[in-house]
Amino acid sequence: MGELERLRVDVRAKSDVWKRKSAVSELAQLNDPGAVLLLEEALVDSDFDIRNEAAAALKNRGWRPTNAGLAVALGHVTRTFDDAVHCYGREALDALLIALEHSSSSIRQNAASALGEIGDMKALNALERVALNDRDSTVASTASRAIVRIMESNGDREDLRTVLEDLLRKNVVALWNIKSLLERNTRLIDESMVQKAIHLFRYGHDDSGRSMLIKAYEAKPKLVADSLVLAFNGGDQGTNPYWFKRSIARTLGETGDPKGEEVFLGMLESTDADWKSVGIRGLLNIINRGQETTDENAIPLLLTLTKKPLLSKKAVGALIVILKVKVTTIPDSQLRTLVHLNDVKELHFVPAPPPDELLENEAVWSTVDCRDVRSLALQELRRREERQVS
Repeated sequence: MGELERLRVDVRAKSDVWKRKSAVSELAQLNDPGAVLLLEEALVDSDFDIRNEAAAALKNRGWRPTNAGLAVALGHVTRTFDDAVHCYGREALDALLIALEHSSSSIRQNAASALGEIGDMKALNALERVALNDRDSTVASTASRAIVRIMESNGDREDLRTVLEDLLRKNVVALWNIKSLLERNTRLIDESMVQKAIHLFRYGHDDSGRSMLIKAYEAKPKLVADSLVLAFNGGDQGTNPYWFKRSIARTLGETGDPKGEEVFLGMLESTDADWKSVGIRGLLNIINRGQETTDENAIPLLLTLTKKPLLSKKAVGALIVILKVKVTTIPDSQLRTLVHLNDVKELHFVPAPPPDELLENEAVWSTVDCRDVRSLALQELRRREERQVS
């Protein structure tokens, strides 16, 4: 029996791990093309040390995997399936699905990540099982993210919304993890998805819910604005209605949608300073974005708030924005009232900043002064008088 034939027998000795190890060590030193084939066999050995030594020997020879199965086998040793993904793609799918069942959590995690990168919908069922049942939370989380990535890669599928709804219902994926999916595929945004995002507010997930709804508003403004107003005015508000409604109002304010005007005007009448502050911010956004708004109702309330110590700066800032952006819509009677606005003691005179700066940087509100309000109102009254004379 020749040397290579002997090593072939030894490397396949299933019941003798030491004989297999010794054979791989000898194969690593053997300068024979047949040794490469036997080292490739050793890549799938049940013993990690043998797999590791075989991989090192192949690497020293400048070897590259010649098929998807070998690329995945190498990934079991190197703990990365990059070669399998980048060189073979979908050809590596079956081997990677098997790797999801491996005893090593790091291999399962890397396999899940690789499947997400490949983006084949055939992997969804296996990844769903891992996301729900894997004993390692990191592996389960990776599988969940891989599922989202696969859906992102298949955004043109007609059944994608049905698949997504099913995964959300089973808690396979979390709503806040699909923000990027919704950004890329706005046709997935429907009433059900908007209600799920609003539901996040009930349990304190403010940032996730707000960012999703703001993005959804860009695609479907009427649906989102109507849903936010309805949520604010009634229905299940969770364990803390105050914070739920505050989160809804903040989100509605960021959209600048005029449907929020009634909500914000109502907030201005509250005795809670923070509540009023959110209301002013929302009203400012509506006004500054040039949306239709009933300034006749806003101005009397803002005038009242100029007398409130905690809100006087913001109220005066809001009046200045109205006068700079929507002055032509203000009735003469209200302009005359603004001309006689009394000074607010805590404010000091500095020329009023532009409306955009007032909105974007609350610190500049400390620089506004009632004289700005009086001056702008007087200028508009004089313009109207001049037009009447001419």
